[in-house]
Amino acid sequence: MKISYRPEIDGMRAIAVLSAIFYHAQLSVLDFKVFKGGYIGVDIFFVISGYLITSLMLKELEINKNFSFTGFYERRCRRILPVLFFIILVFLPFGWYYLIPAAFEDFSWSILSAVGFGSNFFFHHSGLEYAGVSGMYKPFLHTWSLSVEEQYYIIFPVFLYFTFRYFNKYLFQILTLVLVTSFLFAEWGSKNYISATFYFIHSRMWELLAGSMLAYLEIKKGSRSDNKILNELLPILGILFIVIYIISFDDKNVAPSIKTLIPIIGTCLFIWFARKETLLGKIMSFKLLVGIGLISYSLYLWHYPIFAFSRIIEFTQGDVSKKLLLIFFTIILSTITYFLIESPFRNKNKINTKLFFSIIVLAGILIVTFSLLVVNNNGFRSRMPDVILNAVDRHAMEKPWHILKQDNKICWNRTEKDEKLCSFYEQNKNKIYLIGDSHFGTIMYDLNNKLANRNYNFRPITARSFFYFKESVKLHSNGKLVEEYYSTVRERINKIVSESENNIFIFGGASAVYIFDKRFYRDDKVVGDPVVNYVNKDTLKFSSKNLMNEFREQIENISINNKVILVYPTPEVGFNLQYKLLKGRNWKQMEKNPTLIKHPYKEYIAINKDVFDFFDTLKNKNIHRILPHNLFCNTKVKDQCLMHNEKDIFFSDEYHLSITGAEMVSELLIDKIDQLYD
Repeated sequence: MKISYRPEIDGMRAIAVLSAIFYHAQLSVLDFKVFKGGYIGVDIFFVISGYLITSLMLKELEINKNFSFTGFYERRCRRILPVLFFIILVFLPFGWYYLIPAAFEDFSWSILSAVGFGSNFFFHHSGLEYAGVSGMYKPFLHTWSLSVEEQYYIIFPVFLYFTFRYFNKYLFQILTLVLVTSFLFAEWGSKNYISATFYFIHSRMWELLAGSMLAYLEIKKGSRSDNKILNELLPILGILFIVIYIISFDDKNVAPSIKTLIPIIGTCLFIWFARKETLLGKIMSFKLLVGIGLISYSLYLWHYPIFAFSRIIEFTQGDVSKKLLLIFFTIILSTITYFLIESPFRNKNKINTKLFFSIIVLAGILIVTFSLLVVNNNGFRSRMPDVILNAVDRHAMEKPWHILKQDNKICWNRTEKDEKLCSFYEQNKNKIYLIGDSHFGTIMYDLNNKLANRNYNFRPITARSFFYFKESVKLHSNGKLVEEYYSTVRERINKIVSESENNIFIFGGASAVYIFDKRFYRDDKVVGDPVVNYVNKDTLKFSSKNLMNEFREQIENISINNKVILVYPTPEVGFNLQYKLLKGRNWKQMEKNPTLIKHPYKEYIAINKDVFDFFDTLKNKNIHRILPHNLFCNTKVKDQCLMHNEKDIFFSDEYHLSITGAEMVSELLIDKIDQLYD
């Protein structure tokens, strides 16, 4: 069954896909980030998809009083699978050639999840922040939206069929109820569970349903708006809503929420009121825009892995001209796949059902088999020389702060009231408390090992973000406000302090971020995309001065009857060190040149000067200090901080220490602890 073709909607598709592409390309002109809200292109696609799919289903139900599920799902398979499988097959060799074993294994898991339309679940449970730096190196991260759509296509036809058949009189009301419920989930989740809200269908369904309800109104009414003035003006208003969002909002608003209503309403206004004979309709029906809209699915699938691998091999390095070249290349590839794969596979006259499913099953088996082989063989380690395996083995498979466990549960981030804090060597009287964030949690494992043969009871209390202030900090952490999320931890620390004498408290973490809202950045033109500052300035309740006073009060209170060790900030990299070392597979340089990757010492000092000055003011006989940067900076190269040696790397990602780096810092701590108890 056919519906009237609307070229202006393909024009809207073009805007949506180009917005997403420019956003993911991270284009900046004169320090202005172009299309900083371009991620909203996916949400626009959701509305359009909901509208078109529901139009087809409702027309079939209205005319035939029945619905062919087999026909529907075959059309979906013909639309989705051929290009998806082809692009996956194209990038398998790139994964083999460029990715380290752990990354290649993760890459294969992401492919398996994409084939099974479960990418959104996979990336959520991977703890991956969509707008974060790490996500920019995941070639198939963008398939999360495809999974959401396909989950909708599995659920919604069944729901619509039975609702239409048995509750047709109340269909609109039921759709409205589901939409509102989903929207409320999104708004609540945007403040409490950001990752799940971003990735899961329950908080995305309202966007698809917005399009579905437009289709329902059009089918029942028989047509859309017939008011010529409204048809001229409101589509323009809709486009303005979308443009305003794209240029005004950034990825801090990435989760669907009430703010997402702006582009969703804009898209709905356009769909309902736009006509190809109006001024805007003629513009949006321009052949170039329509052409881009027609290939938008291929464009969406191609662009993300292209840019991900360009970052892995550091092809663009912030170069706008190279990014534009990649976009042009993506358009060429998408045009080819549209005409050679998309179009033929959607046509039953060219590829019949039997042949289609034979090809798809064969390609699926090939993809799944290869991906499982990668997973079962630990990323085919034999591809890499020993120097690289040695550099990545000890931390690539697991975050350093996740390694130390007790009771079969990691010691990091034990923030629930019913969770028992880790405590090792409890037979010993002298207690050592390690208190800090994930940056500091990296040293837990090795420090615990070094304390095994010493007379200390080790109690690590490390968790996400900076939690050991009383009430002053409101930072978003995994969807929850820190002041709520860590109240239990602070209560425990206060109780420990009140009962503690002659013990050692070790404090450390990303103090420059949490107290002074400063983050280490590298020049985009030199090292690639900068680290995303995850601190939301709007959530800071008090000034840095208030935070310093509060921290000072706590430290001074603790140091009355206990010893305190302040660990000053470690250097940060600002880019993924593993990928940097693997650039162009030139890993032999690492063996020959242990000073290959470094950053200026003056940059480290500049970003942490306020922390140094503040920590230096905390003085009494029981306050002691550790300066980890002396391990990395001004060692082999003057005025430079080194990121690796000839055998290993010191950082596991953009800013966290690797196990090797953590071992270096923990050795300093052990020396200091032994001095204090002598």
